[in-house]
Amino acid sequence: MMANKYDYEKCKEMLKKMLSPKRFNHSVNVASVAEDLARHYGLDSEKAKIAGLLHDICKEMPDEENEKLVSENDKNRICSPKILHGFAGSEYIKNRLGITDEELLNAVRYHTVGRKNMTTFEKIISIADYTSPERKWPDVRKTRELAYENLDLALLKKFSTEIISCIKKGYRVSLDTVDAYNYLILNQKGDKK
Repeated sequence: MMANKYDYEKCKEMLKKMLSPKRFNHSVNVASVAEDLARHYGLDSEKAKIAGLLHDICKEMPDEENEKLVSENDKNRICSPKILHGFAGSEYIKNRLGITDEELLNAVRYHTVGRKNMTTFEKIISIADYTSPERKWPDVRKTRELAYENLDLALLKKFSTEIISCIKKGYRVSLDTVDAYNYLILNQKGDKK
């Protein structure tokens, strides 16, 4: 359908029909933040804008539909339905929209959980989602500012908050998130063990 062409307006119109107004607004906000962060870090801002827009494409689909899109290997790595949408979204974008850019697909796949050794592009989509303008959690303004200074420190804030939240709620913690957190911690301290 779109085969690596990033038609923002076409994607936006499609999403408007698929998502609730609140989720749609969030997606447009994430696209804007991602575009700005990509420019700041010297990456493809058009691709970042599309990835930000599409990151939650499957968020409001029923879990059963999302599960059909996700491979058995990925199902074993997903700890809760809350994070299923990133993995499903990546497959949806590839198979239904014809976008085959692996970096874009991985950014959507891992925007919630992260992973070890994320690319700068993946980090941008993850932190754009976490700090989009409608977010009101404590210290969001500080994390937004930090994203322009040091993406790794901003992501450490995100992952530590999510790990603590999962523990407090008695949920399993995604091993991808633990790997991402540990990788960032080790690299911040210069320890390569």
